[in-house]
Amino acid sequence: MSLVKVQGEWLEKHISIIGAAKSFIGQLRFGQDMTKVSMPSMFLRPYSFLELIGYRAARCAAVDSRRLKSTPDPVDRMVNMIRMYLNGLDHEEFEKKPYNPVLGEVHRCWTVNSDAGRVTYVGEQVSHHPPVSAWALICHDSGVRQMATLGFSVKFHGNSASITTKGVVEVEIVDLGEVYTFSKALPNVAVKNVIFGTKHVYWNDTVKVHCKKTGLSALLKFKAKGSRNACSATVTTASKEVMYKLSGTTGGRVYVFPAKSKKERVLLTSPTLRKEDPILYVAPAKDDALDSFSIWLDVTKEICADNLDAADEAKRLVEQGQRERHAAKVESGQEHVAQFFKLNTETNVWEFRDEKLKDLSYEEALANADEDSMTPAAAIGVSLPTAETMTAVPSSAAGAEGVASTSGTGDPSATGDGERTTRHARRDTFKKLQKKDDGSGVEESEDESTASYSTTATITDDISEPSSDEEADTEGSEEGCVIA
Repeated sequence: MSLVKVQGEWLEKHISIIGAAKSFIGQLRFGQDMTKVSMPSMFLRPYSFLELIGYRAARCAAVDSRRLKSTPDPVDRMVNMIRMYLNGLDHEEFEKKPYNPVLGEVHRCWTVNSDAGRVTYVGEQVSHHPPVSAWALICHDSGVRQMATLGFSVKFHGNSASITTKGVVEVEIVDLGEVYTFSKALPNVAVKNVIFGTKHVYWNDTVKVHCKKTGLSALLKFKAKGSRNACSATVTTASKEVMYKLSGTTGGRVYVFPAKSKKERVLLTSPTLRKEDPILYVAPAKDDALDSFSIWLDVTKEICADNLDAADEAKRLVEQGQRERHAAKVESGQEHVAQFFKLNTETNVWEFRDEKLKDLSYEEALANADEDSMTPAAAIGVSLPTAETMTAVPSSAAGAEGVASTSGTGDPSATGDGERTTRHARRDTFKKLQKKDDGSGVEESEDESTASYSTTATITDDISEPSSDEEADTEGSEEGCVIA
């Protein structure tokens, strides 16, 4: 299980205004670019931004990509493409942030779905100033490939902050010859009440999607609606005819309905209905100094142990190491060359080097890995909290730590009795935790075991007409969308 899914003390611990002022806020100036400010450990979560992206991109990719390939109608495929994008967004918090990756840092992970096949993710930090991350998501069985480039800047505005993103996403359905281009890898983010008051974080942007082959386009809008992070979208043909509209909450429920029939809406996506696959990791080789887990090992251990002074020192050494590597290259006249990506100067997208796919072989990694190293927590030697303190997740993700079997079946009997007992206890806890707040103030209580679902479903096959409780989630939606 990724530390992204663990709700440990590092997340719950309150940040003292006095402590923050002493260690960090005193450095800030109005309009300052915060990407050039070293963040103290009290503001950090114990994982890299590349790990966060990998977890969100890969968790639903197998099922989402199979649905894309098997949906015959191109308009429905566009809606499902939007679903895949939205499944990578969550209701955001800004109390703590991930590590900023160092130049050359690499993060790898996999998922295996018995019905929808295998997915490989690799992310790499291809630039440090300005910070740019590139990643590739390869859905082997469905022939869907995602290439993304993400750059960002963070500016401080007194008691608020703004995160401006740059870079596009290209998703290709190889067998169909279709490429879908998203104008933003991630929408911009606005943060209110950074220092004083109740924090509000919301996606705040417009993202365009276009498929040249089909002529279809979509326009996604993200904005605050009271305490809710509303999103809406329209899907249009080449002749500008609006076919579908979407409305809902980013990281919560999103509904889709025909543009000419508002009452025929269905639930497109929702946190409790997402089919998440366990994320698989392999411990890095001892000589792989730029692996994400290796780079941040000491920082992560100290944050998890609540030794923030030691974490600050470990972080200082990571940053010093990056400066020394950069200085050595400058002195020798070398330029940094990304390991897994190359820049397409025409599209300004960092594209995956296909010849590197053999270096990401899941089977080879499994064969050479110790079973207990299949989670980042185990790989870096961090003790996870007990099951009772872990974040509630859908039952389909239960037993995420039970995937270490070299047979690929996730058979818990492949591990020791103690680990198996712990794993079963966590799985039982997950099954009991069926309710989760979607960030809109409305609790979801759908039981996944009874929800209609098919990996080959079109957009209208996932769930029946929403209940009266679900109707409440659309209140205050964008004009032109369903309002209960």
